[in-house]
Amino acid sequence: MSNGQWGQWTIWSSCTASCGDLGVQIRSRTCNINNRCEGEPTQNQPCNRHVCPTIPAGEPVWTEWTPWTQCSVSCGRGSQARYRRCQNSQGSIAFSCQGQTMELRNCDELPCSSGNRLDRSGAQWTGKLLKYVSL
Repeated sequence: MSNGQWGQWTIWSSCTASCGDLGVQIRSRTCNINNRCEGEPTQNQPCNRHVCPTIPAGEPVWTEWTPWTQCSVSCGRGSQARYRRCQNSQGSIAFSCQGQTMELRNCDELPCSSGNRLDRSGAQWTGKLLKYVSL
């Protein structure tokens, strides 16, 4: 059984936080033969690890949404995500905000010329979108 080959890494995603110590950027790659490539399909790195400005005392609030991530495919229909976090006045993570920390939306790229859908690396898209985030 032969091993597959990884496609190119996508560009790094937007940072999941604008400040504090929980910001992460993610990039991914696809294997040309499902589950037969050595190594990990995703990488993450810390980002925006500076102290957050002080928020006036009061209830925890949501940070601003990050920009939308790059579309998961280069042609056809894919998906995008954006993130935010709930934080208290000291900039630490809080859990009492109402709403979601992540939003997903469909993105429509140019039609696929050959009828095949490709991911950002140019590999055949399987219809499965896997993004791993470890904080």
